[in-house]
Amino acid sequence: MFFKRILPIGIIFLASAIGFHKYQNPCIETVDYTYQNGWQGENPFSIKVERIPESYIFLAAIGGANYVFSARLGNSEYWQQIMSVHHDDPIDISRDSIKIVSKKVAFTFMNGDYAVTSDGGKTWTLWDVDKIPNWNFSDYGNIKEVTVSENGVGSLKLNPLGKHKEIPEFYASDFGKNWKQIK
Repeated sequence: MFFKRILPIGIIFLASAIGFHKYQNPCIETVDYTYQNGWQGENPFSIKVERIPESYIFLAAIGGANYVFSARLGNSEYWQQIMSVHHDDPIDISRDSIKIVSKKVAFTFMNGDYAVTSDGGKTWTLWDVDKIPNWNFSDYGNIKEVTVSENGVGSLKLNPLGKHKEIPEFYASDFGKNWKQIK
C-alpha cells in the first residue's frame, strides 16, 4: 500500500516543491550581487564583492550566503581573491565597508573580517577579531566602523551585543594590519 500510493504522492510533492522553489529563487547557485569601487587615477585598481547564495535544496530560501571579496589592478581581467566571508542570512553589502582611500591604500570589512592593502592592491593583509588576545567573539558583534588614513593611522569599532553597552574600539598605526584595543 505504501509503495503504491503514498510514495508516488511524496515524490510528486517533493518534485513540485523543488520546482516551485527554483521558480521563486532562480539565482541559487549563481552570483547575484556584485559591487565595484575603484581608484580612477594613476595605477587604478578595483574591489568587488560577489554574494553567492547557499545551495541547499530545502533551506535555500532561508539559507545564508558566501561573500567573496576580490581586487584587480588596472584593466586586468584577473581578479585576486582577498577574502571570503560567510553570513547566515543573505544581506546587502554596505558601501561604507569598502573604502579606497588613495591610489595605494584601501580596505574592506564584513562581520569580524578585515582586509587592507597599502601598495595599490598588489598585496592584502587579513585580520579578524579572533586575533585579539583573550577575546570572546560571542560577547561582541561584528565590525561596525573602520577608518584608515593614507599615512596608516586608523580606528576600528565593534558592535556590542547582549549585556555589553560599551563599544570596543581599537587603533592601528600600520594600516590596520595589527589592531590594539584602546583601554
